[in-house]
Amino acid sequence: MKARILIFLCLVVTNIHAQKVVHFYYYVDYYTENEAKKYFNSNSIDPIEGIWQSTDGFKYSIEKQQIGGTSSLQIGGTSSLQIGGTSSQMNSVRLSNKYRVIILDNNSINSFWEKTYIKAYIEKTVIDNVFNIEYYVHNGFNNQLTIQSTIGTLEENSLLTFRVLKNYYNGYSEKISLIKLFPEYDNKSPNIKDIEKKQKITGTCFAISSDGYLVTNYHLVENSTEIKIKGVNGDFLKPLSAKVILSDKNNDLALLKIDDYFFTSIASIPYIIKSTPSNVGENIFVLGYPLTATMGEEIKLTNGIISSKSGFQRDITSYQMTAPIQPGNSGAPMFDKDGNIVGIVNAKHVGAENAGYAVKTSYFFNLIDALPTTIELPTVNTLKGKTLSSQVELANKFVYIIEVN
Repeated sequence: MKARILIFLCLVVTNIHAQKVVHFYYYVDYYTENEAKKYFNSNSIDPIEGIWQSTDGFKYSIEKQQIGGTSSLQIGGTSSLQIGGTSSQMNSVRLSNKYRVIILDNNSINSFWEKTYIKAYIEKTVIDNVFNIEYYVHNGFNNQLTIQSTIGTLEENSLLTFRVLKNYYNGYSEKISLIKLFPEYDNKSPNIKDIEKKQKITGTCFAISSDGYLVTNYHLVENSTEIKIKGVNGDFLKPLSAKVILSDKNNDLALLKIDDYFFTSIASIPYIIKSTPSNVGENIFVLGYPLTATMGEEIKLTNGIISSKSGFQRDITSYQMTAPIQPGNSGAPMFDKDGNIVGIVNAKHVGAENAGYAVKTSYFFNLIDALPTTIELPTVNTLKGKTLSSQVELANKFVYIIEVN
C-alpha cells in the first residue's frame, strides 16, 4: 500500500476583531467530493487548498473563491437565490487572494451544518502568509449565524494557525486540528521547482543563436519582474538583462532574448539541437549551475544515461536520466555523447536515486515554430568526435546563470 504523509493544519486563536449576526448563509449547489478532486487535479493549487478532516467532525474542501458558477445564497434557511448559473451556463473566475471552506461531510454535534454549506472564508492580507478568516458559527436560534473574524499565519512548516470560537456564548475556545486528506502529499514527486521558489530564483539557460536568444524553463521565469543573465562571453561580474519572448507552460519551456545596451553578440555556437528522439541507454551529460549560493558560480558537469523515454508518471514529453541534478540545474542543456542537445533539464525525483527529468527537444521546436520571426539556429556541431573534457570546455561558454526577481 502506498504510504501517505499527513499534513496537519492546527487552528489557534490570535485575535477577534468583530462580531455580527447575519440571516443568511452560502452554499455551493451540487458540490461533491468528486467535484472537489476534479478541481484540485486539474488546476495549479496553493498549499492551503485541498480536502481536510477536522477533529470536531467536519470534512472540508478549501479552494479558491469562485465568482460565478454554482454558489447559492440561502436566505433565512427557507428559500434560495442562484448567483450566476451552473458551470455550464456561465464562465467562473477564481480569486487569487480568497478561499472558501466548503463542508463535504458533517459528523459533528451540530446538525445544522449540511454538505455544500460554506463554513468560512480565508483571505490573504498584504503581509505574506498572514490571513484574515471569517468563520461562521450557528447560534441555534432562528438559523442566525455569527461571523468570527480572526487572523492566521501560514508557517514555514505548512501549518496554518488561527483560533475558532466553537461556542462563542460561553467564551470557551477550542483548538481544532485539520488533517489533509487530498491531494496526497508524495515525497517522491519532483520538487525542484518548489525548492527554487522558496529562495531567490536562480537557474541555468543556454544560447541557441549568436544574437542572444536563450532557452530555459518556464517555471524559472513565471511571474518574473526582472531577468538577469550571468556568464555571457565569460563575464560573470556584469549581468545582462533579458526578456521573455515566448513561453510554453505545459511543457515548462521559455524562450528569452538578451535585451541589454552592453550586449553585442555571442560567438559561433558549437552544438546543435537534435530534433530526432534519443534511445534508452544513450550516454548523456548535463552542464548547469546548481546551488550557486553554496557551490559557487563555476559550471558543474554531471553525466549518466537516458534511463527511460518517459518522465515522471509516464510523461511522454520528458526523458528520465541518471545524471545527478540539484536546484539550479533547471533549464540546463542535456547533451548526448556527440554533443547534441537532446533535452532541457526541469525536474528531479526526490524519492529515487539519480532520477532526473529533461523536456525532449522536439517540444522546443514546437515553441520555435510558434514564433512570428525566424531564428537562425546553429547548424554545425563542432563537439562531435571530441573527448568529454573538450566538449565541456567548448560548450560551457554558451551555458549561463539566470537570476530572476
